[in-house]
Amino acid sequence: MLDALAHRGLSVPGDVSVLAVSPRGLAEHLAVPLSVIDVPSVEIGRIAVQMAVERQDEPLPAETRLLAPVLTENGSCAAPSAG
Repeated sequence: MLDALAHRGLSVPGDVSVLAVSPRGLAEHLAVPLSVIDVPSVEIGRIAVQMAVERQDEPLPAETRLLAPVLTENGSCAAPSAG
C-alpha cells in the first residue's frame, strides 16, 4: 500500500493515514513506521478453545466477550489537514 500511494504521488501521513492490524515486526521497519492496532490473538485463541471444550457435551447460550485492542501510534497517521 505504501508503495502504491507513493507511486501516485501521495505521502503518508501527509495525504493519507494508514493504520495496520497486527503486523508486528514488519510495521516498525518500513520507510514510514505504521501505526498498528494489535488484537490479543493469543487471548482470542485461549478463549475459543475454552469455549469449545465447555460446549462439547451440551449446547451453551451464545456469548460475547470483548477484548481490548492496543493502539501503537507510529508515523503513519495524522490528523486531517485543514482544507
